[in-house]
Amino acid sequence: MTDSLEHLQAMDQHVEYVLQLLTQAEQSLEQVHAWAQEYQQDNPDPHGLMTAIESIRHNVHNMTDAHNQLLGQIRMAQHDAAEQAAQIPENPY
Repeated sequence: MTDSLEHLQAMDQHVEYVLQLLTQAEQSLEQVHAWAQEYQQDNPDPHGLMTAIESIRHNVHNMTDAHNQLLGQIRMAQHDAAEQAAQIPENPY
C-alpha cells in the first residue's frame, strides 16, 4: 500500500509542477492578448493574430481546468490510499 501512496505523491508533484507552468502560460497569454488588443487599435489584425491568440488562450485554459481536475482526483486517491493503509494492521513479524 505504501508504494501506491508514494506513486500517487509523485504523480501529485508532477501534475502540480505542470499546473504551475500552465498558470504561468495563462498569465503570459493574458499579457500578450492585452498587447495585441492595444496594437490592433491602430493596425489591422495581421494574419489573424487575435484569432490565434484567442485559440491558444482557450486551449491553455481548458488544459489548466483538466489538470486541476486531475490534481483533485489524485488527492482523493491519496486520501483513500492513506485511509486504507491506516486500516491495515501492522505485521508484528
